[in-house]
Amino acid sequence: MRRGRKRMERLSLMASAESDSSVESPVHAGNGEFLMQLAIGTPPSSYNAIMDTGSDLIWTQCKPCKQCFDQSTPIFDPKKSSSFSNLPCSSTLCDALPSSTCSDGCEYLYTYGDYSSTQGVMATETFTFDK
Repeated sequence: MRRGRKRMERLSLMASAESDSSVESPVHAGNGEFLMQLAIGTPPSSYNAIMDTGSDLIWTQCKPCKQCFDQSTPIFDPKKSSSFSNLPCSSTLCDALPSSTCSDGCEYLYTYGDYSSTQGVMATETFTFDK
């Protein structure tokens, strides 16, 4: 119940955030997943990303990465992006996470329905989508 309430809070916060425009991007069928081309950061670095329809969280492995899994694209380096910003612990988005702690910014642990999980530091970043 708590997880559902926290997710609703996050969705409400994101829906109320100001937006310059709507986002559209082509989606391609992959091997059992949906893929889209996007760029992360300023200047933008291009990636093929899996479109996750099972959650409202967008994440990628970032340097320095502990226990990284192998990936074919370079790991994102936030130090090379002028638009990357760690989310402060006092942020309402941090507070709305199902599980968060605060030591080096807003740290999260997010568990999916299949019991797999992701954890890291919450941040904001610029995304650029192909049209």
